[in-house]
Amino acid sequence: MSNLKAIKLAGHYTAITILVVVLTMLFNVGFTPTCLVVKNMHLLNTIWSVILTRLS
Repeated sequence: MSNLKAIKLAGHYTAITILVVVLTMLFNVGFTPTCLVVKNMHLLNTIWSVILTRLS
């Protein structure tokens, strides 16, 4: 009986691990540094922020 619980637990942790990996693949890692650079250059809510982020 304890073996069945261990198998269910292993499956549960595997599902969580796969979910974390998939969620991190959905988001672009470079978005946060780009956002910080645009903010520091005082380009928020300008057309230049759209143009410059597309070039990088």
